[in-house]
Amino acid sequence: MTVIAGPFQAVSESAAGATVTSYYLPGHEAAARLVLAHATASLRLYSDTFGLYPYTELDVVEAPLNFRGMEYSGLALIGEDLYQGDQPETAAGSTRSRLAFLVAHEVAHQWWYGVVGNNPYQSPWLDEGMAEYSAFEYYRSVFGESEAQRLMTARWLIPFDSAAGVIDGIVDRPAADFNPASYELLVYAKAALFFNALREQLGDAKYRQVMQTYYLENRYKIVTPQTFLVTAQRVSGENFKSIGGRVAEVISIPPSRRHCSPAASTSSTASPPMSAGRILSPVR
Repeated sequence: MTVIAGPFQAVSESAAGATVTSYYLPGHEAAARLVLAHATASLRLYSDTFGLYPYTELDVVEAPLNFRGMEYSGLALIGEDLYQGDQPETAAGSTRSRLAFLVAHEVAHQWWYGVVGNNPYQSPWLDEGMAEYSAFEYYRSVFGESEAQRLMTARWLIPFDSAAGVIDGIVDRPAADFNPASYELLVYAKAALFFNALREQLGDAKYRQVMQTYYLENRYKIVTPQTFLVTAQRVSGENFKSIGGRVAEVISIPPSRRHCSPAASTSSTASPPMSAGRILSPVR
């Protein structure tokens, strides 16, 4: 059981058959309404893309988590610092864009970890990578392709490229095997880049079919990474014999994109290379 208490106020809206409520501390109504807007919009998008949200309520609550978030079934916590008004621009964008991405990430966990369960200690990349890339898809639907590619560059590609040769390794391993830096880079960025590679290899329609099938067949179950990989291969008809490739073989950034400023990078981001119609998975 998760309990969070405080002098909360609330605003609510219906979306995809559920009542979404945004709880906030006094003085933060404007931010709470923005949280509500992103929560309802992402709930609708994911219901259309992956499968219907199965519950009648979703609560999103301001919490003492700085700029971070936390997911539970039917509950998403959003760091209080993101309710404080606009902060200076960062490499990852303004507070408003960071808020949009974080809310969408935590809402995505209602599908990946909430309804389709997995062991977050044994294979944290599975739900975190899915939630991260689902949030990217929401972000793209709101801010457009150019801004989404800037976010991908700033949030995943530049950090990954900067750490090349220093931080790398197998993603599919227990959470205890990571330190904070490698956890952030591999469990979030590297895993998300895998799902991006998968989508680009399969195409939007087939990727969507894979995700819908994975969701519908595994609701209320605890799955493993192999469950997803087998589903993806079966539904897509792709040859996944290359799963197991090293990230150095998979995630490459052309020299012209290395260490570039995200503000200067508005063209389509380079994708992880494919080999002979097969996906070289960065999950190992």
